[in-house]
Amino acid sequence: MKTKRTEVSFESSEVWRIRQATGADVRECHICPNAVPMVLVEDLAMTTKISPREIYRAIERGELHFVDEPNARVFVCLASFSERNLQ
Repeated sequence: MKTKRTEVSFESSEVWRIRQATGADVRECHICPNAVPMVLVEDLAMTTKISPREIYRAIERGELHFVDEPNARVFVCLASFSERNLQ
């Protein structure tokens, strides 16, 4: 008796819609060529359900573009985050 094998594959993609909140502090990535928005680590963690510590680890490994400000706020580039796919 022969068995029949079926393979199924699919491809998915994400679309992120970023809107500036009233009074929001917005940055643009200085590494990416197309002025990609950057968001605070804490905001990214809340939105993606990834711990801020995991995001900071990826920054320390050099996997994410970021801006570290003197007031201890860290902004992460959304394009580098999307490419890294920490989720």
